[in-house]
Amino acid sequence: MNWMIHNTDSRVQLDIWESVLGLDGWNWETMSTAFRESETMYAPPNATAQKFKYDPAVHGGTGPIDSVFQRSVLSLFPDYLEPTLLNAGYQIPEDRNGGNAVGAGFLPLAISPENYTRSYSGSAYTAAQSRSNLHLIHNARVAGIDWSSTTNGSAVAAGLRYVNTLDDSSNATTHIGGREVIISSGCVQSSQVLELSGVGDSSILRPLGIDVVVDNANVGKW
Repeated sequence: MNWMIHNTDSRVQLDIWESVLGLDGWNWETMSTAFRESETMYAPPNATAQKFKYDPAVHGGTGPIDSVFQRSVLSLFPDYLEPTLLNAGYQIPEDRNGGNAVGAGFLPLAISPENYTRSYSGSAYTAAQSRSNLHLIHNARVAGIDWSSTTNGSAVAAGLRYVNTLDDSSNATTHIGGREVIISSGCVQSSQVLELSGVGDSSILRPLGIDVVVDNANVGKW
């Protein structure tokens, strides 16, 4: 249960993407920059500001997704949990969005302060539905990535293919072209899409009859 918590990951964990997986530019610095651009953080009221570890420099102020602090349990952390944790030897970061997410602290929630309802991509980007370059395809299952080049293990995506899950009779595959492909299917299915597309551990893919495009044993493990 994430309770609509809205925060970045730690610097060391996001930098692993770049250093271990060799994904240039996929690191804490770039990811946190994008996160700030998507966020509008509402600071706690002055009367309660001392109860929150909050640094405006590591939060956004003009993005479409709102962030607020949960204000119904103000005294719980500073009066009880924080002294207990410090006494036990744990650290309390100034703001967990600053790259150090180790330790305890209040985290903002993705909630609109106007009506206290969830603020997320669905509500934030509803206005984009009228855009001519936005197409939503329902009841579709991604079958894999189409590649324009796979030379020397350096694969370039050209689009993707999907199956209409409502058309059980034909199970036909449809191809979509694009300038780039962004996989956002969670920690499990994102790896599955990559593996079905030939990106993964060759010792797993080859016995399944999947042509290896990029041999990377880290896919599905990190």
